[in-house]
Amino acid sequence: MLLTGIGGGFGQQSFFQLWSGELFPTLLRSTAQGLMFAVVRIGLGFWSLFVPTLIKSGFSTLAWLLTGFVVFSGLVGFIFAPRNQGKTLDEIQRERRGLEPGPRTAPVPRTS
Repeated sequence: MLLTGIGGGFGQQSFFQLWSGELFPTLLRSTAQGLMFAVVRIGLGFWSLFVPTLIKSGFSTLAWLLTGFVVFSGLVGFIFAPRNQGKTLDEIQRERRGLEPGPRTAPVPRTS
């Protein structure tokens, strides 16, 4: 459970869902997310063709390869993910379009 919780934090699904939500204009978000789902599922299907061969060479090989993929994924996200903490969606969109940032407003506190 612990490894699943840690690995799920920087698995590819989290990344492409986050990036498609933050990096694309509102009108294109669902298309971007659908495209990413398609790319990932096609890639997974292709990868699945090689899994039986890797298991024949030993489960340890497959386990280390998958661990390497998760670490690589985490590094890609950590290095290349946009730093949008504290920005409003409007500020993010303006920044992506290369427009002047609008007036900054204080975040609205959440009420439960």
